[in-house]
Amino acid sequence: MPLPSSTGTSSNPPVEPPSGPVRERLHVPTRASVPLPGEGSVFGRGFTSNLRAAGAGGCFLVVPLLMGLGMVLFGVAGMVGPYKEGLQAKGDPAFFIAMTAFGTVFFLIFLRLFGINLAAARNAARPKGDPKAPWTWDFPWSTEWMKPDYAGGGAGMLLGRFAFLGLLAMMNVAWAAGPIAKIVIGVLDLFGLLILYDSVQKVLQWLRIRHPVVIWPKIPFFCGGTLEGRVAFSRSVSAQGPAKVTLRRVQETWELISSGKGSSTSTQRQLAPFVVWKETREFPLGGASDLLDFEFQIPPGQPGTELTEDEATYWQIEVIVPVLGPDIETIFLAPVYKRPQGL
Repeated sequence: MPLPSSTGTSSNPPVEPPSGPVRERLHVPTRASVPLPGEGSVFGRGFTSNLRAAGAGGCFLVVPLLMGLGMVLFGVAGMVGPYKEGLQAKGDPAFFIAMTAFGTVFFLIFLRLFGINLAAARNAARPKGDPKAPWTWDFPWSTEWMKPDYAGGGAGMLLGRFAFLGLLAMMNVAWAAGPIAKIVIGVLDLFGLLILYDSVQKVLQWLRIRHPVVIWPKIPFFCGGTLEGRVAFSRSVSAQGPAKVTLRRVQETWELISSGKGSSTSTQRQLAPFVVWKETREFPLGGASDLLDFEFQIPPGQPGTELTEDEATYWQIEVIVPVLGPDIETIFLAPVYKRPQGL
């Protein structure tokens, strides 16, 4: 079913980089640990069942969570409350500030890992349906509108920035250590200010535009056919140039990670997502517009989406719109599947 016309067009030729096989590592959670849209928090209703399903791995992460919480409480107790004077009499007051910052970052990092572990356990327990029509049960696809992929993907970026700023806060405690320490800390503080400025810009942009959504005219699309869709923004976007839209296939594969040196070297397997094929095209928005239509020819012979496999394969649409300030960047999961026999 063709989409209604808009200011966008899909007749432009591909732009660099050309379509074809690639191998780009993505630093995102594996598909098995991404919560499905519409599901509640893994820490809400069903938490105990998720924890039981996670097994020893999930229970093990509770220990560092409690350690981080303990450091936060100790640091706070050294700054405010009835124990403040007694604790500060035995230590530098700045130490308790650093302890609070370190404990907060430590706690949030392991809370993120704990959430990923629980989501993976919940996803593994989900029942499967007809293998000939996986799009009917492997993901809550919709032809009305769908939010960006990686519902909690931004949390990893925000956590990383918060951890870096927390580290800077701890390093500033050593400001009086000498001139060399002041120079090093001053340079790092400049990086921190740049990160803080960029973060504020992104927050302001989110408040103005919010998350765009994608509208699929049908579900699914099959390899060898045409993929078409529409991105809708919450308000008109004044683009500074054509939008770049990338169709890409992501394959999760096992990679070997080595640690240590010499006789103490150990190797572990880690499941990681890689972009293995992609095509980028440009689509103009035509001034201020809140709609962007796109269209791609899906190459034949490519594997279709397999979200429930141990080494998942899935397709995505990446959209980058140049605007004043940080570009609008978003990613949507695309319903591209291998055509079953008889269809």
